[in-house]
Amino acid sequence: MTTVEDRLRAATRAAAGTVLDDSAPPLVLPRSGRNAVLTGRGAALTGRRGASRARWITPLAAAASVISPTDHGGSAVPARETIDIVSTATGQTAATATLPGYVYRVAADSEGRFYASVVQRRESVARFYEIRLPASGTAATVTALHVPAFSGDISYIAVSPDGGKLAMATYVQHGNTADVQDLTVASTATGSERRWTTPRQYSQGSVSGIAWLADGRTLAVSWYGPSAPQSFLRLLDTAAPDSALLSGRPVLPLSNAAGGFSDFIISPNGRLLVGTMQYPKGPFGVAQGRATRLGDVIEFSARTGQPRIAFRPPAVWDKAFAMTEYSHCYDPPWIGNSGQKMLLTCTYPRPKGQDIASIPHTMLLDHGRVIQLPWLDQLAQGMAAFGS
Repeated sequence: MTTVEDRLRAATRAAAGTVLDDSAPPLVLPRSGRNAVLTGRGAALTGRRGASRARWITPLAAAASVISPTDHGGSAVPARETIDIVSTATGQTAATATLPGYVYRVAADSEGRFYASVVQRRESVARFYEIRLPASGTAATVTALHVPAFSGDISYIAVSPDGGKLAMATYVQHGNTADVQDLTVASTATGSERRWTTPRQYSQGSVSGIAWLADGRTLAVSWYGPSAPQSFLRLLDTAAPDSALLSGRPVLPLSNAAGGFSDFIISPNGRLLVGTMQYPKGPFGVAQGRATRLGDVIEFSARTGQPRIAFRPPAVWDKAFAMTEYSHCYDPPWIGNSGQKMLLTCTYPRPKGQDIASIPHTMLLDHGRVIQLPWLDQLAQGMAAFGS
């Protein structure tokens, strides 16, 4: 697990547990030089240069989506960044929010509020802000939270469904390397904090995702490591007195009969887990008597651990290299309360002259039915956090 891999999934995992079915609008943060977008129910993502008229086919609600964190190439951190709030029904910008620095991470609660960690110019600390959609007018409300500024490197943030608690998974330095091994949960109202740490003997492992369950007390933590303790998705009771990060109850190993996974996304009700086959060389396994392969989206029962292939994207034959080219699916950027609805982004291989091109596709998987959402294809390389 590399730092880049961690960061490419950060906001997606952070928000997966905060969304209920039929709820939601997106906060999209830009690559350098691009505008951000926050879209609402019935909306399509767009930038300032064009207005998309596409609408949601189902009431998927809103999505807060952040493009992969900008690499400023050693240049100064921007003094401020502005995000657009766009109506997906009209494609028009409904409101904007300006934050005082580089927006590094985002998350959302289930009450329609969004949260951002912001690195300010001339500072090496992250400060935290709440973003509320305006009741009228075009200026969203940005409020500094009482959460203490953080001076380390944050990999993931996740906000409890009621917005009362902010969880941060952070890096711990070991010589020349660092892994995500500490967890802090802070009250957004008072700033009071609790911390969970990883014993030094487990220094080669890393947190690969966090998400709140609907109860606002349980935090799902995916732990990925080359040795003991075994890589599992664990459920951490944040109200229990234990301060050991790995004290959470193990639910499902990341390496199991269906194959090997880097992490799992869990439905907010805690009953369904979803993993994607992202490693070109596996390991693969079997689900419902079918061999799994690259690109498969696998569902697991949290109670029994039984796997099912929820979605299998297409593959094409590459004549030039006489080999099969498989699609690649990312972790679901949104999953409904029961897990029966999820948003998927996959790159499909398509012949392009003598080459094979990877074409992004975004879709809603609704009780097994695939609904294409082409106006969201721009999120293929991004990260997402959803709110109501």
